[in-house]
Amino acid sequence: MGLKRTGIFLLIAGSVLSAGSTLLFDVPRLKPAGVAGDIITLIFSMLSAPMLVVGAFLYWRSRQYADKTVAERVISDSKPDVLYLRGFGTDPCIGSYVISAISTALTSGWKTDEEQLGEVLLPFGDFVAIGKPGEILPTPGAARLYVSDAEWKKVVRDRMQNARLVVIRAGTSEGLLWELKEAVQVMNPKNLLILIKLGEKQYEAFRKQADQIFNVTFPIAQELKRFGTISGFLRFSPSWSPNFLPLRAPLFRRGYKRYCGLLKFTLRPVFEEHGLAWQPPLVSILPIVMSATIGVMVLLQIVMSYVKVFSWFSR
Repeated sequence: MGLKRTGIFLLIAGSVLSAGSTLLFDVPRLKPAGVAGDIITLIFSMLSAPMLVVGAFLYWRSRQYADKTVAERVISDSKPDVLYLRGFGTDPCIGSYVISAISTALTSGWKTDEEQLGEVLLPFGDFVAIGKPGEILPTPGAARLYVSDAEWKKVVRDRMQNARLVVIRAGTSEGLLWELKEAVQVMNPKNLLILIKLGEKQYEAFRKQADQIFNVTFPIAQELKRFGTISGFLRFSPSWSPNFLPLRAPLFRRGYKRYCGLLKFTLRPVFEEHGLAWQPPLVSILPIVMSATIGVMVLLQIVMSYVKVFSWFSR
C-alpha cells in the first residue's frame, strides 16, 4: 500500500509541476520577474520528469505485488473464469508502462489495457492468463498461472473447456496459432472472442492464418480499419462465421478510464448473449473537458507564436 500511495503522490505532483513549468514558460507574465522566475521554472522542469518516472515505476511495482497475491486466490478456486490468451510480446514492459502512464494518465487511470479489459469482463468471472516464463513478478492485469513448457498445452485446453469466456488477442506466433486451432476443436463458438489491435499489414497476416484455421472467410482489413488501425473484437456464430464489433462508444460515456467505456459499449452484444446484466458507463464530461483543454492549449501556442513573430518584425 505504501508503494502505491507514494507512486500516486509522485505522479500527481510531477504532473502539477510539469503543467506549472509549461505555463510559466509559455505565459511569461505569470512568471515572477527576474532571476527568481527563471529559477522557479527551471526547478519545476527538473523535478517533474524524475517524479513522474519514479511515481509510475512505484505504482507499477505495487500493482505487481498486489496481483501476485490476488492470483494465488483466483488460480486455486473452482469458479468459471475468463481465459485471456496472447503472445507474450504484447505484455507491456516497465519502460512502455512509464511512458503510457505519463502520457495517458487522464484517459487510462494509470491502468493498462489488459487491466481495463479484465475490469469490464469481471461479470463473466476472474481474468486469468498464462504467465510469461521466467518473470519474477506478474504483469498487472489478469491473474497469472505459471506452467512448464511440457504442460502448457494441456492447461490451456482444460482452461478453454471450463472457462465461461475465452479472449484471444490476435497474433501470428506459433503458440497463439495452436491456441486458435484448439479453440475451434473444443469450444462453443459463442464463448470465444478475438481481440484485434493491429495495423493493416499485421491483421492481413493474421487473417490469412485464421481463414485456414476456422475454415471461414474473415473480413479483410479495408472493411475494418479506422484511422489506420483495426481495434475491436471478432465474435462467432454457431457455424464459426465471424462478426466484427468495432471499438467505439458515445463520447459522453467514455469516462475517466476511456478504454473501459469503449470496451463496455463494444461488448454489449456479448453480455446480452450470455444473459448478463449490462449497465452503461456513467455520463462523463471529462472527454469534453480534455478536448477543450487541449484545444485551448493549442490555440494558446498559436497565439504566442504569432506574438513572438510580430515582436520580432517590430524591432
